[in-house]
Amino acid sequence: SLTTSVGRVWPAATPAGDTTAAGPTSPAPTNTACSLVPAPLATMGKGSQKGVSDDFGIDSALSRKGLFEHLPLVGGFFSNKRITKEASQLDDARWARRVAEQIEEGRAVDKANTITAIDKRDADTPDKWIPRHPELIRLTGRHPFNCEPPLPLVLEKGFISPVSLHYVRNHGAAPNLKWEDHRIKIHGNVGKAVTLSMDDLAAMPQTSFPCLLVCAGNRRKEQNQIKQSIGFNWGNCACANTVWTGVLLCDLLKRVGVTKKDANRRYVCFAGPQKELPREYEGQQGGPGSYGTSVSMEEALDPACGILIAWKQNGELLSPDHGFPVRLVIPGYIGGRMIKWLSDITVTSEESNNFFHYNDNRVLPPPVDVERAGAEGWWFKPEYIINQLNINGAISRPNHGDTMKIVDEMCTVNGYAYTGGGRKIIRCEISLDGGMSWKLATISTEELPRMGRYWCWFMWEIVLSKKDLQAADELLFRAYDEAQNAMPERPTWNVMGMMNNPWYRVRIHHLSADEIAFEHPTQAGPNPGGWMVKMAEAAGGHLNWGWGGEGSPAWKRPAGYVTYEDVFPSVVPVPPPAPVVTEGKRLISWEEIAQHKTEDDVWIVVAGKVYDATGYLKDHPGGAESIMINAATDTTDEFLAIHSKKAWALLDEYEIGVVDPNSKPVVDSAAETGPGDFAVSPREYRKFKLANIETLSHDTKRWTFALQTKDTVLGLPVGKHLLLRAKIGDKNVIRAYTPTSSDKDLGIVQFVIKVYPPLPPKFPLGGVFSQYMDSLEVGDLLEMKGALGEIVYHGRGRLSVNNVERQVTHIAILAAGTGITPGYQIMKAIYEDADDTTEVSLIYANKSETDILVREDIDKFAQKQNINRWYTVDNATPGWKFSSGYVNYDMIKKRCAPASATSIALLCGPPGFCKYACQANLEKLGYDENTIKNF
Repeated sequence: SLTTSVGRVWPAATPAGDTTAAGPTSPAPTNTACSLVPAPLATMGKGSQKGVSDDFGIDSALSRKGLFEHLPLVGGFFSNKRITKEASQLDDARWARRVAEQIEEGRAVDKANTITAIDKRDADTPDKWIPRHPELIRLTGRHPFNCEPPLPLVLEKGFISPVSLHYVRNHGAAPNLKWEDHRIKIHGNVGKAVTLSMDDLAAMPQTSFPCLLVCAGNRRKEQNQIKQSIGFNWGNCACANTVWTGVLLCDLLKRVGVTKKDANRRYVCFAGPQKELPREYEGQQGGPGSYGTSVSMEEALDPACGILIAWKQNGELLSPDHGFPVRLVIPGYIGGRMIKWLSDITVTSEESNNFFHYNDNRVLPPPVDVERAGAEGWWFKPEYIINQLNINGAISRPNHGDTMKIVDEMCTVNGYAYTGGGRKIIRCEISLDGGMSWKLATISTEELPRMGRYWCWFMWEIVLSKKDLQAADELLFRAYDEAQNAMPERPTWNVMGMMNNPWYRVRIHHLSADEIAFEHPTQAGPNPGGWMVKMAEAAGGHLNWGWGGEGSPAWKRPAGYVTYEDVFPSVVPVPPPAPVVTEGKRLISWEEIAQHKTEDDVWIVVAGKVYDATGYLKDHPGGAESIMINAATDTTDEFLAIHSKKAWALLDEYEIGVVDPNSKPVVDSAAETGPGDFAVSPREYRKFKLANIETLSHDTKRWTFALQTKDTVLGLPVGKHLLLRAKIGDKNVIRAYTPTSSDKDLGIVQFVIKVYPPLPPKFPLGGVFSQYMDSLEVGDLLEMKGALGEIVYHGRGRLSVNNVERQVTHIAILAAGTGITPGYQIMKAIYEDADDTTEVSLIYANKSETDILVREDIDKFAQKQNINRWYTVDNATPGWKFSSGYVNYDMIKKRCAPASATSIALLCGPPGFCKYACQANLEKLGYDENTIKNF
């Protein structure tokens, strides 16, 4: 458990589903009272001595009299510095009273939604100590934790959101920090550098106010239907509104002698703890592995901007996912600038050089993809940085999938809107006729602005006639702020998928004469559904601009409606693939297709069309066998899951006809399982039950699946791999994996797999399939098919490449990361055969020593005289006895046998590793295309 010096105790885990236990409490630090509750609502803090601030930061003499009209404020936020003007005092007292009420509202809503149980999905992750709400939608698998709540669930809680239902953006594990140990270093171009403890911070004048936090990726999944961005699929609720308590940044800066901007004091930089992130960048502000950003000195010193060093949320100490013990809050900014677990504040002449300050949170022009952004320096162009929020909003009710009976009564539609810069939302509107006319919704907010600035969301609702809804095909929402900023009609795609804010569109489907259903554009994360998702699927995966207006399901063009395509006819959505046309085409029965499944004559079926793939076998990048295992079958699922649009275009050349709709597929008797058959089939997917999960490291596990019986042989030649298939979201995803078990391991098949979390900007989705594997539980089923691969090791030096056998005396295996498994199979086979004297030289590259997979087994294999292994890592630790750095010419020359007719080099890893680190250097040593092969 986590216990701080101020009494914060993270409760022990309770049984799953038990949410009734009392939540954690947070008594005030011993040297300050900071509950921020006024006297009528709670007992005051240490206000018995003159000059000591009470819970409101009020002088004790005034607080005992309950004179709220004299509550002092700083920059419009209540603190402990006096404002002498009576009118200002009265207005500020009203504001302070409202904040105190909101803190109590936050405490009440948190108490009603307290979570103490550890979610079973976190049980074997680095976050296994943190209770989390089971209703949160996980966007990136089990770990790291990135989530949002269902929008209706959080809005029904009211203006102040429960902390347990607040969205979370974590790049890695949440640090397990202690109140009494944590420090914030304030240094750089300051008058006097200081290092503050949490008790030091809590003893300073405090400020509280409600503020909306929003991830810049809110509504990104809509962008990802147009074209995949480098970000994962946020839905419409990457936002939440809570009350924050802390010290104003301007007060901290004054404490270290910074009161104005000059040439050496132009920015204030912030960073979280070092080693927080899984990837480290040396030389950056904040240190290696930190997440950092900066703000201008003008904003930092302006108390009206309200930049807060916060340690409380809804009146209680922060939770680990939200930055315990302290974080940065910048009202009106995107969440990506609000550093959690704040550890470092630096005053500088230049903005932060932290990797994430530049390589995250940018909106680049639509033509700029990730390759162009890197090559042309777009990440460093200051005009594309995003700080302030743009205007945005969404419809909450009716929810996606809701149905409604049409009777003579009214229907309430509601949602939220927000904007940046402290501006006020002034109009929320609904249209039922495609945007030709708009109805004004009623806007409500419980926020009292100070200095004319609004930092919270605005709730809106409108009552519509159900008969009006019955006559409509779409429900549209848009909002305006006081600067006349408006949500645009259409989205503008950008490579990070950020700040997506077009009109929010809900389709209305007419189920019958008296019943309708509602369909939102997307559903958060892996959740399937949404009219925009359906359009993207119909278009082959992405709309490539088609934004989901005209041409979408159930769309009816109103009379006189002028579309974007009418004005800009060159920008047209990619139409869905045309249905299979049989007229004028050769109709081919499944009986005829079944006769063409040899390498001399192979047909395949994709999306109802028949293709003669015989002429493409030699050129297929995945090898002939990848086609042969699908010979004479419908391979649509595999094609959709694996191939690009370029591959789809190549198909046209090989089309010979269409499947006769009146014929039925022929059952392949070779695919049927009988006694004594192998477990897997090359012709069909078979389901296998997960029997055991073993955690090998922080990101690697061994999955064991049971075969049909305890004596069943898998049927996988050494060196080949299996295709694994799963329904992830609403799509079939297929990946090739080589088991670490062999045919000698009867009744089971085992896979050792590293789980890759999302790592923007280069790998925004991470390993989709590995994350799916990480979500499996014992007893779940997984589909497998195979064997597949060009290389087979028969034993004792006999090896086949594309069915051509050769005898070798030396095998060089060069692998990187998870590419070790096929080479592992060969090493294991040679190790287990006492009479196999084939020489093996393994060079295995990884980022760090902890990333080396199945090392214990490899080291065991190397005890056999003819098996040699050598490791190289990017980041070596003291005492490391192997290499560090990339695989190079000297390393290969020293560790591998010279090129000869009886030597072969087998490669497996990323394309760059195989082509540049391995193949290029092997060729310098005399290896050629006949002696260099890729698994």
